[in-house]
Amino acid sequence: MTKKIEEKAPLKYAVKSDNNGLQVGSLNEEVRRCLLTLDVTKAVLTEAIEKEVDMIISHHPFLFEPVNSINKDYGLGELIARAIKNDISIYSAHTNLDVAPKIGVNEMLADKLSLKHTKVMYPTYEEDYYKLIVYVPQEYEDKLKEAIFSAGAGWIGEYSHTSFKTEGEGTFRPQARTSPYIGQEGETTEVKETKLETIVDKTSLNCVIENMKKAHPYEEVAYDLYSLKNNEKVYGLGLIGELEKEISGEEFVKQLKEKLNIDNIRLVGRKPDKIKKVAVCGGSGESLISKAIASGADAYLTGDIKYHGALDAFERDFFIIDAGHYATERPVLELLKKYLENAFSSEYKTEFVLSKNQKDPFEYS
Repeated sequence: MTKKIEEKAPLKYAVKSDNNGLQVGSLNEEVRRCLLTLDVTKAVLTEAIEKEVDMIISHHPFLFEPVNSINKDYGLGELIARAIKNDISIYSAHTNLDVAPKIGVNEMLADKLSLKHTKVMYPTYEEDYYKLIVYVPQEYEDKLKEAIFSAGAGWIGEYSHTSFKTEGEGTFRPQARTSPYIGQEGETTEVKETKLETIVDKTSLNCVIENMKKAHPYEEVAYDLYSLKNNEKVYGLGLIGELEKEISGEEFVKQLKEKLNIDNIRLVGRKPDKIKKVAVCGGSGESLISKAIASGADAYLTGDIKYHGALDAFERDFFIIDAGHYATERPVLELLKKYLENAFSSEYKTEFVLSKNQKDPFEYS
């Protein structure tokens, strides 16, 4: 279950101070029904018990600060005790889900606004890359390619199976105690080989090397590995992108309310006559105001802007739309639900449901 989430939002993407992953329970038990929520509250846990849920997946960490004691009579201790008593595991995906491509909070916001050419506003993680060069008999080239590509090699951006090859002749002389695929002990052998070059990220490296060695016919595989500095994958908080066309600030606010299905928002600064470049950060994004301004954004969509942050933006004549923490994160659960349903459709009969008891703690009148 959780492996599927971590395929798209691995724990390494999370900021260091965060607490992600299993919070309560076990990862080894069968999950027939899973409840998705932003927070684990009394009402949400009651709902999970009533719906006979086996696992709760929350966005915000159920356990964020260290727990010094567990008193099952009230508060956090009560929730922990009830979850364990009812065999409900709790798993949280927080900042790793915020920054994840495809299914993340900020990707969701960018998609709702139809932003193009998005870039990370505040990088928090960069993937290390390596160039893999391997020499293989020409008749084994296709088999070897399939083995390393299936393990994760060859990805550049959204392009897969990327490689470059040159053809030449390899030489070797088998010594005693060898079992060569071709050639005789003590004799120099020349073989027509392909020099295959591709790219591998650090996460996939061990698996790629293992697959390469299994698929290669030689007893000793000749290959080179070089660390690269041109990192292609950068993950982080917030995204900056462009609308398909310029619109007025008034129209932008109107469309935003419709797309997020909200009636109330807070605005900082004057509405621009034209908005083209937009910065987004779901949840709490006050710390990125200066980054948004420096990026050249015409507007910044986020939540949880405090008084002094708003005042600073106002003085700098910068337009901020504070749509609230809840409203800018809640839609990601629908995206996560769709992804998990597709991921498990052929393997398991797990049911995924969105919590109906999760709600914005703020009321507006």
